[in-house]
Amino acid sequence: MPTQDFKGTINGNTITAGTGTVTIAAGKTLSYDEGTWTPVFTPSAGAITAWGTITGIWSKIGRIVTITFSATITTNGTAAGYFLLSGMTHNPPTGATGMGQEIGVSGKPLKLRQYSATQFIVSTYDGLYPGGDGAILAGTIIYEV
Repeated sequence: MPTQDFKGTINGNTITAGTGTVTIAAGKTLSYDEGTWTPVFTPSAGAITAWGTITGIWSKIGRIVTITFSATITTNGTAAGYFLLSGMTHNPPTGATGMGQEIGVSGKPLKLRQYSATQFIVSTYDGLYPGGDGAILAGTIIYEV
């Protein structure tokens, strides 16, 4: 089935794309946007010697924002504790959380919890440091704005 690409805002009551139809209540707006962002990881103690690839993607559909990231630690150095994640394009509401997984070494699930209006704490599910040589941190945060 062919796909329909849409980026922008629709005002009105009905959207038809392909064989699907979406009805929007009168006076409501549906919007879609997407882009990239630059995740910034700051260890709570020590420093990372060398980072590999770090990527971030976001999308916003209506009031729902989805933020994803992936970061490779080439050489951990003295970093320890947990990471503070910042650099997001849309600030989350108070109490936002996310989840992820370290997929390069341990495979442990990651816990992402809001630390401030613009930062999240990233640790393993059991509160331990998620990094190490060759670690790949991947995660998602979804919230309403």
